[in-house]
Formats: sequence, C-alpha cells, structure tokens
Amino acid sequence: MLDWFQPCEITELKAGVHFFAVYGDNFFRSASYIMEALCTSSFAKEKDELRAVEAQILSKRIELSKFGSEYREVLAQFRAMTSRFEQEMLVIDGLLKQRNEAHASYSVAQQMK
Repeated sequence: MLDWFQPCEITELKAGVHFFAVYGDNFFRSASYIMEALCTSSFAKEKDELRAVEAQILSKRIELSKFGSEYREVLAQFRAMTSRFEQEMLVIDGLLKQRNEAHASYSVAQQMK
C-alpha cells in the first residue's frame, strides 16, 4: 500500500540565492512536483509535527512490508488448505454415494428374494 510513498522532505537552507531543479525520467506518464519554500522559523511546531508524522509513516511502511510477506505466506497456506478441503469433500461425497448405492442394492436384492 505504501510502496510508492515518497516522504515529504524538509530541508533547511541558509540565507542566500538558491536554484532548484527537478529531474524526472518517466517517459510513460507525466509527473507533477510541488515545491514550497517557507520561512520555517514561524512554523517550528508544524515542522516538528510533520517530521514526526513522516517518521511514523516510514515506520508503518516497514511494518506493512513485513506484514505483506507474512500475509502472502498465510494466504498460500489458506489456499492449499481450501483446495485440500475441496478434495476431501469430493472423496466423502463419492464414498457417501457408494454407500447409498450399496444400501439401495441391498434393499432391492432383499425384495427380490
């Protein structure tokens, strides 16, 4: 779910002139970028909150990555067990049919005697 997550970067710059360039090499799909430059001294609390949330998102991404492999393993086991259950039910249905046929033939044989 968070495979394509790109963390929001906060970089502090020293005073002066700065040039920004964005490089993108995706020829198949257009991409858009948003860059904001703000004076963060008045947003110290928000900056810290954003960094904390970004850290939590990255942590959740790692957790989901581990969960994903565990989930796929359990899903494969579930599918195998479901398949086995279906096979067992087919065998049981066949045995019940044989039993019913045996009962039916016994009943018919008794009536003929």
